[in-house]
Amino acid sequence: MMQIDDFSSLIELIATISIGFVAVEYVKSYTSILCEKIFQYVSFISKSYDECRGLLTDQDTLAHIEAVDVDGKSTIDAVEKLKVEHENLHKEIREEEAKLKNEIVEASQAKSLSSTCFFMYSYPALYFFGRQALRYNGQTTFTNFSLPTVSFLDYIYYLHGY
Repeated sequence: MMQIDDFSSLIELIATISIGFVAVEYVKSYTSILCEKIFQYVSFISKSYDECRGLLTDQDTLAHIEAVDVDGKSTIDAVEKLKVEHENLHKEIREEEAKLKNEIVEASQAKSLSSTCFFMYSYPALYFFGRQALRYNGQTTFTNFSLPTVSFLDYIYYLHGY
């Protein structure tokens, strides 16, 4: 009969890779802090698009333009067309700004899978440490008690962390 100790090297490798992934996710959160506090990409994007908005005609100016007759033709259509075009440009600038800000935030933040990886790390690590410690004493109650307990605690951590 095969025992779980026969697969200990494979399980230890999985645990090591899992805890390494947790460390990589913390590095990604460090990247997020750098983007927000040091490089300030989001504020740079806001300032850049504020400059673009500053180049457009002022909204108050457009609101106070009155239609006049030039050579017998009214400028009402041209003024309305200008107002619509101005509003479309403002809308396009807002959408592009929001899109770029979201891309920066998504690129600098990690998706939270560390709870899953911590589960995959803690289960075999605790099992093997306990199993090896009690192996020579001939006690199997640790194995019978620890598997459901560790599974339950890791499941609670998984639900809380995700």
